[in-house]
Amino acid sequence: MKSLFFTDPHLGKVLHSHTTPSSRERLTNSLHQQVMALLSAREDCDHAFCLGDLFDRFSNKENILAQGYVVLDNLNICMAGNHDLIADAKDTSSLQFLSSFLEGSSPVVLEPFSYEEDKYTVHFVPHCINQKAFDDAVYKVKPSKGKVNILCLHCNYNSDFATQEISLNLTKEGAKFLLEEKGFDYILIGHEHNAAVHFGGKLIILGNTHPTSFHDISDKFVWVYDSNKKSFEKEQIYHADQRLWRLSVDDFMTGDFPDK
Repeated sequence: MKSLFFTDPHLGKVLHSHTTPSSRERLTNSLHQQVMALLSAREDCDHAFCLGDLFDRFSNKENILAQGYVVLDNLNICMAGNHDLIADAKDTSSLQFLSSFLEGSSPVVLEPFSYEEDKYTVHFVPHCINQKAFDDAVYKVKPSKGKVNILCLHCNYNSDFATQEISLNLTKEGAKFLLEEKGFDYILIGHEHNAAVHFGGKLIILGNTHPTSFHDISDKFVWVYDSNKKSFEKEQIYHADQRLWRLSVDDFMTGDFPDK
């Protein structure tokens, strides 16, 4: 049995600086097309999980809601990220609206939840209101006995810049405790857009599915868990060196662009 994990599609992302109306539209379409392509191309996977930030904004227009609905219809679980929930608590976010619209068939996870399979359990801790709530939720999760346990979070990892109370952060020491003392086999993290691996592959920062700004133009991956092998394999879905042009001013002025 195989399960697909990805994160941070950021549907509806709009960039205004250094863009044109047509380039903004292309980005909006590309974000949706990328996530649908990665889902349709992996028919051998029995499950599909998104680790947060399905949407880029708390509230979205109808066309973006429609994109989100189609993605949710192809997922087993989509947990809420910070972009999916941050706003006035009295308002309903796009993700919450679609969850209520889908009712009993909704894959949306707004509270900690464990997804049980015969050989493994996937534990989801979605975005929390502050660091204390996050720590309380994470350390309350109990691994299932006799199974591989995968803990999915939406937070920063070991970040010196996560200094605000609402900037959720899992420290290196915290990760070590969860892996070595609590008994989790893997920790998967959404929120950070550039992929990375720590603890010998036991902690995986998934990275987002498509660049959304200059700072996250990097190779992009999805991660597939094989329950028979009890391990993850990454599959590259975006090649930065094939999509990014690095030009000098002279090259730009003369129109000497790479042939890509």
